[in-house]
Amino acid sequence: FSGIVAAVHETETEFKVGDHVYGMTHAKRGSTWAEFAVTTREETVKKPDSLTWEEAAAIPGSAITADQALFVHAGLELNTKNPKQVLITGASGGVAMYMVRFAAAAGHHVVGATSSKAKNETFLRSIGAQEVYEYSEMPALSDRFDYVIDCAGSDVLRACWGVVKPNGTLVSFDACSWGYIEEHREDGTSKGKEDVRALYFIAEPSRVSMARITEHVENNN
Repeated sequence: FSGIVAAVHETETEFKVGDHVYGMTHAKRGSTWAEFAVTTREETVKKPDSLTWEEAAAIPGSAITADQALFVHAGLELNTKNPKQVLITGASGGVAMYMVRFAAAAGHHVVGATSSKAKNETFLRSIGAQEVYEYSEMPALSDRFDYVIDCAGSDVLRACWGVVKPNGTLVSFDACSWGYIEEHREDGTSKGKEDVRALYFIAEPSRVSMARITEHVENNN
């Protein structure tokens, strides 16, 4: 959401009527496809003046997912002096493109996997990817990556087991990938990678994530 604060609770001290704000409400509550919405402090931050209302409303859902995948669940370091090899699949998609920018800005070596280099390589390199591969090329990247963040699911997610290091981290959030860890263990897809830290998550509202996202916006990166 993005909007103008219309009212605040009597105990509220950070926000006031008339403030320009943006953020993401929790999926368990009524959402924001309405003229008015009730939001909590955890879901709400001040909107940068540089963003239009439309831009501000479009950012949080995808950007929060990207931030939490990288820095909360995968555990990548921010502003690192010890860059890691990071593969992001579906790299030109609406969530993954934020991951590419955020991971590159944090100082990591970012590799994008995509369905078409002809269509997407120029864009991906422009936002921070240092290498770009098509999915068909992934077998040549065997056991290379410290972190693999899958944004594609299905057969691409299965291929991720082959490119993550034996002691690396594999993260997925795609709705169709729920339960992939158990499924891939049972059907043998993850055989030989028992020490991989495999995770699935659903993004939640976070002022910490939104603070980092706002900093990226204000720094134009």
